Amino acid sequence: MKRVRFSHSDGSEFIHWFHNFGEEIWREFRDERHVEVRIEEVDRSVDSFDLSTRTLMLNQVLKRCERIRRAHLLEERVQIDVSDP
Repeated sequence: MKRVRFSHSDGSEFIHWFHNFGEEIWREFRDERHVEVRIEEVDRSVDSFDLSTRTLMLNQVLKRCERIRRAHLLEERVQIDVSDP
């Protein structure tokens, strides 16, 4: 398994946009068994939330996350980091 962390450092005025982005990530993967993202964590997030995925699916998941990040115009504001859980 790999952990994908989405984070920002833009302060409290950005939380609304960050939640919208997180909810879109959740909708994208909610029905997929190889990805776990919890809507409760997204809703509570202030500056980061995590997604877990199988290592074999990581590249595909990252491409889809990047597409969503671009669609929300957040390439410069939201960082995506990958690590082992």
